Amino acid sequence: MIKKFEPHGGNRVDSLAVHPTAPLLLTASSLDESIKLWDWAQGWTCTRVFDNHNRVRHVEFGPRDTNTFASYSTLHTDVKVC
Repeated sequence: MIKKFEPHGGNRVDSLAVHPTAPLLLTASSLDESIKLWDWAQGWTCTRVFDNHNRVRHVEFGPRDTNTFASYSTLHTDVKVC
């Protein structure tokens, strides 16, 4: 059981998304400008880090292709698909 989980080194998490079928979690923090992909089946291992995502307010896995995700930023209303 996890008692404490700090995905962005103590920085606040602005958005998170749970994968619909896999043991994966996306977290986004505008303070460290990153989105991280976590695998809880592997002991909450961070499997990928996506840098340079400024002011992210929302992340979501793709509805048709769950191997992709989109992020929304308040900076110039950017939407990135990864």
